[in-house]
Amino acid sequence: MLKKRTIRIIRIVFVISLVLSGCNIFTTRSAEPPVNVDIKWNDFPVEPHNIVDNLVLAYQNSKNASQYPEILDTDFKFYFDNKDINDYGTPSSWNYSTEKSVPIRIHNSGNIDSIKIELEEIEEEQDVIQTYSADIYRYYNLTMYLSPDDSILVFCGKMHLLLKEVNSFWHISKWFDSRDYKETTNSKSWGWLKNEYSTQSIQ
Repeated sequence: MLKKRTIRIIRIVFVISLVLSGCNIFTTRSAEPPVNVDIKWNDFPVEPHNIVDNLVLAYQNSKNASQYPEILDTDFKFYFDNKDINDYGTPSSWNYSTEKSVPIRIHNSGNIDSIKIELEEIEEEQDVIQTYSADIYRYYNLTMYLSPDDSILVFCGKMHLLLKEVNSFWHISKWFDSRDYKETTNSKSWGWLKNEYSTQSIQ
């Protein structure tokens, strides 16, 4: 009997505490843009995956955007998808001098709350890691949360990164972009996004 009374008292106290704290356990919150916390840049990219992590961090976090040139080889080249060249008039490729500032230009546009990037390994195209070079294949899903209208833009596709090791550290030498994302080929690509912001001023 005493045990039942104790449990009842605990339940009453719990309900009162909810009321006093203003909590509403039945109210659902609207989704919020992801907050980037615990940013960890790889200062010493001695493994190929370190460079892939840094690539994501540079585009995803404004604090890392200025470090992006560090992970690019000086002979870097970005290759656009032929479908983007034909449909949107993007260039066929560009080099290190253009690519190095793209993340900064994106984050300085003034209308981006946050960016979330998800990469997925491709079963049909396995990574090839050699002593001084590596081929990395990933599906990507890049989501941009914009302000002030709270709109969302999603870019999907496939990337092929050609990495090379120079003085014990890995760098991106070539980046081949593709709109082919699993069964979808009509999504806007990462390359399209790059081209749109490539002329954005750097403040």
